[in-house]
Amino acid sequence: MDEAFKYAKATDRWVASGRENPMYTSKPKSLGEDLAFNKIPESVDLFIKDNDEDTGKEPNMTTDIHWRTPSICVRNNDDDIFAHENPKYATDHQMAYIYVKVGNRGKEKFAGEGKWVKIYWAQASTGLSDKSWKGREVYNNRYATGGFLEAVPIDEIEPGKETIVKIPWTLPQLLKNYPDGDFHFCPVAKVMDTPYDDGYEAGKHYFEVLKYNDIAQKNVTIIKKDELTKAFNVYVRNIYSEAKNYTLELVPQDDNSASIFSRGNVEMQMSEKIYTAWERGGMQSEGLSLESNTPQLRTVKIANPQNKIKRISLNADEFDVVKLKFNLGRTGIGFYSYAFDLIQKDEQGNIIGGETFMISNLPTVDKPIITINPGEGGIYELGVDSDDYDHYMWEDESGNVIGSEKTITVTPTKANHIYNVTAFTENGESGEATATLEPSFAIESVNNESGVLTVRLLNESPENGVITVTPMYNDGVKIAQNITARQSTISIDTSVLEPGMYVVTYSIASEVIDSVKTTINK
Repeated sequence: MDEAFKYAKATDRWVASGRENPMYTSKPKSLGEDLAFNKIPESVDLFIKDNDEDTGKEPNMTTDIHWRTPSICVRNNDDDIFAHENPKYATDHQMAYIYVKVGNRGKEKFAGEGKWVKIYWAQASTGLSDKSWKGREVYNNRYATGGFLEAVPIDEIEPGKETIVKIPWTLPQLLKNYPDGDFHFCPVAKVMDTPYDDGYEAGKHYFEVLKYNDIAQKNVTIIKKDELTKAFNVYVRNIYSEAKNYTLELVPQDDNSASIFSRGNVEMQMSEKIYTAWERGGMQSEGLSLESNTPQLRTVKIANPQNKIKRISLNADEFDVVKLKFNLGRTGIGFYSYAFDLIQKDEQGNIIGGETFMISNLPTVDKPIITINPGEGGIYELGVDSDDYDHYMWEDESGNVIGSEKTITVTPTKANHIYNVTAFTENGESGEATATLEPSFAIESVNNESGVLTVRLLNESPENGVITVTPMYNDGVKIAQNITARQSTISIDTSVLEPGMYVVTYSIASEVIDSVKTTINK
């Protein structure tokens, strides 16, 4: 029907009453693309967008950049914010989450049975083979370059609507050994009729992103302003089992991004294997200069937007690392964000794949204003004084996520009295603000005279308060004394303690609020 409308609009004739005006609508939008006299569209058709214009029609003809889906994002916390992050690994943070938006382009409701989302992940690469997605490839005989997660069932979806599927991700062991972010990851999401992986067979294709509407890919590395001194790894890979020549291009996504080449210095460092492959192909290039070719560091400077590293002659299934570094010097990056695609092409100019680098500057929306309302008992209510945001992430001084609503209640202590909020718009734009509060509970002073230790608190203690006196350098006697509610001065008999250095600790409900050192003499 969509095709018929376009034909009528382009070719309908003039009539006596004037030009005819063909009219058309489709709900959902994709229905008219499928509806024809020789075809009945599926009643339920689940899909994942490859780009914003994607309606789920197969194959996708609206883009040839298949790795920038808006429907997949990684979150370090399960905070219901749909904005992409690099996964961060720490000993106390080994889990991330992948959110996937799944739409129903059919004419009937999906009942929420018999469909799953399965996630495959791979280390950041410009070219990815099915072998790497399936976890059948190893780098340096040590680490798998990819793998997959347990499938998650899809809830019901009305026609023309979408739902978000959340997939927990135990971060790869590689991040434990490289915690500084040298390695980044690309997820691909598939809608499947079974929760089980369908194995691997050499030569069989499992991940044809633009051909099918139920699979999408996200290859995006976020570079924050304070990370511009770092180089970011990405694999360049021969995806075929025979020798091939490839070209690499670093393409800015807009004119503002292109201005970096004149204001900064963009470098690519090649591993020995990739540099040797380039030598094998004759070291052909456009828009770059060789800065260093020592065995330890083989570096080229990318000078302008029309750059090409040509004829990288890779052997069958060969792959290795290049590193990108955006050196912007003292001028900084201004008040904008920048985006580049490192694109790998074959000898015919066909795009094999790519990695997107997003250089993120200051928050992309106005800084939110935090309101501070003190309450009773040392409690404060913090809030965001704006209705422009849809999601919130509150963090305490230690970086712990402590809330996701517009307002939050906190009890500041001497050890933890600085709070940060990141506010997000519906489109994922964000702004940050910080509030520093006076501690409600802390030790004001400690005095020891005539065998009595006097501890004065900044404010009256609530219930469940305890003062503990612990020797610093031995396993001697320790004293713990409960504090009654609304008490602010505590006297402790120290006659049983040996002379020496002690730590006086103030705790509330087993949480350490403050501690000071003191000397006890006879």
